[in-house]
This record gives sequence, C-alpha cells and structure tokens, in this order.
Amino acid sequence: MNPILISSAVEAGKNSKGGFSGIIKEINKPVIIIIVAVIIAVVVFLIVKKIRKASSERENRDYLTGVKGNIDPNETSFSGPEYRDMAEKLFDAFNGPGTKNDVWKSVFGRMRTNSDVNQLIAAFGFRKATLLGREYGKSMSLAEWIEDELSSSQINYLNSMLASKRITITF
Repeated sequence: MNPILISSAVEAGKNSKGGFSGIIKEINKPVIIIIVAVIIAVVVFLIVKKIRKASSERENRDYLTGVKGNIDPNETSFSGPEYRDMAEKLFDAFNGPGTKNDVWKSVFGRMRTNSDVNQLIAAFGFRKATLLGREYGKSMSLAEWIEDELSSSQINYLNSMLASKRITITF
C-alpha cells in the first residue's frame, strides 16, 4: 500500500466521526473506483468484440451470397458433395504446418469453369485454423487462405493454371 494513501486515510479517520470505519472507507474509495473502471472497460471491450464479430459474420454471408450468385448450375462439373470434399481437402492442405502443394494443384487442376471455382469457394466458406482440434484466429475465405499459405509465385502458377482453362477468377 502507498504510505501517503494510508496516512491520509488515517488522518481522515481521525477527523471523521466514524473512527476505524472511516479509515476503511477512505482506503476503499480508490480501490472501488479502480474496480468500477476495470468492470466498465471489460464490458465495453466485450460489447465491441461482439459487434465486430456480428459485422464480420454479416460480411462473410454477403461475400458468399455474391459468390453463389455467380454460379451457373449448367456449368458445374461436380456434385455438391464433391465440391465439399474438395474444399475439405484444400483446408487440410492449408491448415497446420506446411502446405501440401500436390493437393491444391490437384483440386484446382480439376476445375473446368468459373462456376466450378465459385462453387468450390462457396463450399469452402469461411474457416478458422485449427490446432489440436481447437479453432483459433479469424475465419478466412478460400482466397484468404490461398493468399496466406501460398507464395506469390505459387499464386501466379495457380492463376495461370486457371487462365489456361479460360477461367477468369484469380487469387
């Protein structure tokens, strides 16, 4: 405890009619103010965090709605479960230490149309990294995972691979 604070609290206690209880009240006043300030700060932090999460989730939904709007069912080459399986393979290739280059090359090598790539993006959705079964970090789209996991030369290779099939979507 601060000796000045204690001595001023003792003086206040002597001058008050409360005696010892007056000393306790004077010592506790700054502590109570600090506790209230900390509680207010925590509540504000939690509210801001919740607002940011809701905003991010809304942006993610809007992004996926836009992607899905660019899918022509007549131009898709695979079934829904096949796109989900490929999305899962990509996630497994990108998640954790190292990137399994043969996997993403194989998956994107199967894409034939813009609708295929958009369907794959939609199937991938937004995913958080996992470590030992626990999620961490922010939710990222397939494009964000690619940007995070691949080098610029690998991204150029991917975009060239897609362009050679007249796919105009780039990462």
